[in-house]
Amino acid sequence: MAAESSGENPDFRGMLVQLANLLKKEDLEAMKYMCKDKIGRRDLSQISTFYELCDNLESRDMLDNNNVDFLQKLLNHCCSGRKDVLHILENYTNSPKMMSNGSGPTRTPIVQSVPVNGQQQIVYVAVQGLPGHQMSPSSASYSKPTFEYKHIEREINFLTRKLGREWRFFMRTLGVSDYDMADMEQQHPRNMREQIHGCFVIWVQQNRGDVNKKMLIKALMDISVERFDLAASLEDNDYS
Repeated sequence: MAAESSGENPDFRGMLVQLANLLKKEDLEAMKYMCKDKIGRRDLSQISTFYELCDNLESRDMLDNNNVDFLQKLLNHCCSGRKDVLHILENYTNSPKMMSNGSGPTRTPIVQSVPVNGQQQIVYVAVQGLPGHQMSPSSASYSKPTFEYKHIEREINFLTRKLGREWRFFMRTLGVSDYDMADMEQQHPRNMREQIHGCFVIWVQQNRGDVNKKMLIKALMDISVERFDLAASLEDNDYS
């Protein structure tokens, strides 16, 4: 492990040791896969323990005693929702020192499309409770500005129906992260269209509503996607 910095919470190292004792080999492999865009294949190939993974994350300023957000995502998505693992991290993030310095736990937001004044608007729902816990819209609080997508709604609905199982390549080209895609898969584990639509919602939100059909066509024609059939349909306004 990297040397402790002054003022580091001593419980941080203890928390990592507890996690290392619980994590399985397949958990570590899943975490390494999730880190491909962050660490790089060469460095990942040299990682064989959870401690080595943490060292790499720390060296990239993605993990320290006051920043466990990325670690939380890894545990949430790579450990099959094991409560014993998640409980260790939650105990740490809810510790008095973490709460006093303003570094308490963060929660994965849920994106929703909700009717506002007769029109559909895009929102992030602030989620409370354990990672992955979802609140119903009636009890949720809306913490970020909302952006309409009526000007591109037909295109989004069309692609939601037509993209199919290779939709992740398209979303990456649009700029939606693997972690946001994983969040959508967790929220809608049995509904691919809801996963796709949720990622479109994130895309609109990230661009503050400044999105258009040309951006979709360009992504469809990218070398990693090559859905020229769908691009042609958008250009011809054929949404059948």
